[in-house]
Amino acid sequence: GGTAAAIGSVGLPLPALLAPVTALVEIVAGAALAFGFLARYAAIVLLLLTALATVLFHGFWAFEGAARHGQLIHFMKN
Repeated sequence: GGTAAAIGSVGLPLPALLAPVTALVEIVAGAALAFGFLARYAAIVLLLLTALATVLFHGFWAFEGAARHGQLIHFMKN
């Protein structure tokens, strides 16, 4: 529920569907990477998912002051 609410807060459509689909992609791609099954493709999928989530959820450029600094830290961490 909380993840779907966060997805909805940035304006993405169908947050109740995107939350479990994203979790499934993370689990499947992570397992593929861990077991070496199509590891290059799994790594690319995880890279794209992380980059997209970083830009959508940690847009430091839209904040001021301490909030901007906090979002910048999260952006750079990802």
